[in-house]
Formats: sequence, structure tokens, C-alpha cells
Amino acid sequence: MKLFGINFGGKKKETPKFLITTSDRKWVDSNFQWLIDVFGNSCTDQLLLTEEYFPITFSSANLKIENLINDCCNQLKLDSNLFSYEVYEDIRDTTNMPYAVAGKLKDSNLEYDERTGKYTFYLAKSIFKYTNWLAASICYEFAKAKLINSKIEYDIGADTNYFQYLAAVYYGYGVIISQNLFEIGFSANSEWVKRWSYSAEIPYPVIAYSLAIFSHINKNYEPVWKELLSLEIRTEFELTLDYIHNNDYDISTSLTIEDSLSCSELILLAYNQYRSKEIAKAISTLNDALLIAKDKMHKSHIYNNIGYYKVMSGEYESSINDFKLSIKYNPNYGYANDNLAFALIMTDNPDEGKKYLAKAINTENNDKAYSNRNMALYYQKKGNFNLAEEYFQKAFEMKTKVDLLSFVYGQFLILRGEKEEGLKHIKISAELGEIIAINYLKKNSEYLPI
Repeated sequence: MKLFGINFGGKKKETPKFLITTSDRKWVDSNFQWLIDVFGNSCTDQLLLTEEYFPITFSSANLKIENLINDCCNQLKLDSNLFSYEVYEDIRDTTNMPYAVAGKLKDSNLEYDERTGKYTFYLAKSIFKYTNWLAASICYEFAKAKLINSKIEYDIGADTNYFQYLAAVYYGYGVIISQNLFEIGFSANSEWVKRWSYSAEIPYPVIAYSLAIFSHINKNYEPVWKELLSLEIRTEFELTLDYIHNNDYDISTSLTIEDSLSCSELILLAYNQYRSKEIAKAISTLNDALLIAKDKMHKSHIYNNIGYYKVMSGEYESSINDFKLSIKYNPNYGYANDNLAFALIMTDNPDEGKKYLAKAINTENNDKAYSNRNMALYYQKKGNFNLAEEYFQKAFEMKTKVDLLSFVYGQFLILRGEKEEGLKHIKISAELGEIIAINYLKKNSEYLPI
């Protein structure tokens, strides 16, 4: 995906134009539409940092993080018991010592522990002096928590932080964040002068445009919070609403046929990257394609490909959710059902895997050779080596290329005590360029089954 730019085109004294570029507008449109498609349109107005919206926070004279956490959890329907916070010091907490920092120090971060299902905020001690910035930072991180809690995969590429800002607007924290995009100041005593500045990563035209799209979706064209925006953001906000009114804008149709073509082009690009053994790049490209895919069949195909590329790297567990999402968009997708069966069987869930294998076969749009391979693996996991051998041979006899067939059959032979013959098949898999076989041979000097 692209990074944000700002369009400063136009001559002086002309009617003001968008400061957001066309490509960035389309980025916001596609991502906002994705959020609506996945989560619906549950938030109908922006939240303000007032007692009305944050009653627990304002119950104390001073800002208490635990109170702010409780309010945000209530707003987003999250379990506050899963959240905690830690405060850390960095170079900004030194006194009477000059320093300079290259780059941006992190003010806040949210970490999620998949094992416990708990979230931890890590907050820099220095930002506690600036309560508005602190509150905005926590609201921003809560957008991430809500996305994680949904269990839905979303783009984690170069623009992840920007997408998180957009999600914050979607969840109602846009005004709070827009009021705290940057600050510059200094303090002094008899010996030392300290200057500071902090700024959000998102350009203000993108926040303004996102807030306008939010208002349009909720048909609230004169929100009470508009007057709380800075002049620059309010101007861009109003320009966006004028554009919407004058162009009969509809977010669901704002993505043109070019976007559909772009989606197909990204899928093809990902395939070429996959063939070049750039699997991480291929998956990232497919995640980009998801952001502009409007058709359910497109989405189903993309999720299936993401899962398949993970499988070809041996990431069986990680691929399962992708295949399930593919099936969600297209329940009769034979390949996705077959692939999910394979992933489940390889993660020691053979009985559940067989259910999806049966569904794949019933669709009659599966690949029979792959289904035979998966059936062989099912019987292998169940300890019926005779039936496993029978189905492996059926897969070979179909004389079609079946990914990982030689690899898994080689493992099966080694497990059966035929180490030399099994190793030959794994080497065949490696010669075909199958990464999992190549890595297997590198990591397992004794050539034992993984």
C-alpha cells in the first residue's frame, strides 16, 4: 500500500481545494467500507472527552488510567478485566542533562498476549504531564484492542498505524484524536530550558476527510462537534461535505471499476511473488487486495490464497482462520474446504478436518487428487496406514501436480520405518521448490518426521 501524501495543488486566491490526494481519499473510502462490511455501522456519533461520554474518568479530579480504561471498555463492549497498564521511563525523564533524540520516541503502545487473552498498555511517564494527549493516545490504542478482539484479520502492512487511526474515527474517537494531533511547548528554570513537541503520524487532511465520511454515513451533516475542530481540520471537513453533496457521493459505489481491476492485478502480482518464493510479500499484497475487494467471490478467493501461501510455508495453524473466512464468503468453495481440511489434519484435528474434506467432495468443484492426498493424511493420523497408502497411491495415479504430495508422503514413509525411500520423496519435493521441504532438509539432519 501507499503512504499518505498531501496535495498542495492550486493557485493562490482560488477556491480552496482538497488537501488530501485522490489516492488517499480512495484509501479512506475502501478501508471505511471494509470496516462497515465486517463490523456494521454501530457507532452513530463521535465521542467527546466530557463527563457525558466518560463518566468514570470525570468522577475523579485527576486523570486515572484505570478509569479511562473502564470508560473505553464500556463504549466498545470490551472486558475491562483483560486490560492493565505499565508506566516506563525513558530519556525524557532525565533532569539537568542535555539530550537530543533522533526519530520519534514511543508515547504509548498496546500489547496483546494471545496465550492469556489480556492486553497491556505501556505508557511513557513523560506523557502524564499532558493529559489530553495521554487520553487521545489511549483512545487510539483502544481501536487496536477492538480490532484484535474481533478475531478478524486486517492489514498489518506499511500503513497499519494509519489504518488504526481510521478505525479510531470509525469507533468514535476521531474528534478526540483530531484535537490532539500535535503540540509544541517549552519550560524553563534558572539553568535549563526544555523544549518539546509531539505529533500524530496521520496527516490532518486524512483525519478531516475520515470525519466527514463518518458524518455522511450517519447522515449528520452539522454535527455539534464540528465547532470543536481546529480551523484547518474544520475547513477540510466542510470541503469534503460539499464534495459529497455536489457529486452524489456514495461510499459503497465510490470505488470504480478500476479498483476491481486493481484487485485482480494485485492477486496476480501476489501469485508471481509466491512463485518467486517471496511468500511474505505475496501475503502482504493479498492483504492490500482485500482492502479494495468488493465482491464476495473475490474476497473468498483472496482469503483462500492467503491461507494457501501460509500452508506452503508450513504455517498450518495460522492458515486455518484464512480458510474459514474464505468459506464464510463462499461456503461451496471446494478448494477452500479441501485446504481447510488439510490444515486441520496437519494440526492434529483429523476428525474436524474430515468434515471439511467431505464438504469439499460434495461441492464437486474440488480437485480429486488433492482430496485423495488429504484423505490419505486423515487415515495416517488415525493410524490406519493401509488406507493411508491406498489414498496416497490414488493421488499419485491421477498424474496431476499435487503440491506437497511428495513431501507428506515422504514423511509418511519415514514414519512407517522406510527412511531411505521417504527421504527420496522429500528431496523430490525440495527439487520442486517447495519451501517447507527445503527448510525441512536444512533443519532435520537426521531426516526424522516433524
